[in-house]
Amino acid sequence: VCANVDFDDVESIQLWLQQLIGNYQSLDQDDVNILQPIAEFGMTSVTVMKVLGDISEKINQEVEPTLIWEYPTIEELSDKIKSLA
Repeated sequence: VCANVDFDDVESIQLWLQQLIGNYQSLDQDDVNILQPIAEFGMTSVTVMKVLGDISEKINQEVEPTLIWEYPTIEELSDKIKSLA
């Protein structure tokens, strides 16, 4: 998964999230559409918590467990992560 993320660049965040979710779900990055609801990628609640943990670690702050539900697509989530980072 992409180690370097530019949190000032939404496209960089989107790419990182595509890679992260793709990695957890054994999907090719190109199959992870930024406009598709994240819930449709079939992640378990455990996987969602791992993704949230990865986000928290990257931005050095806790994120709310509801973040993925409040910002349900990678596009929306990336904008929110940029504002938090």
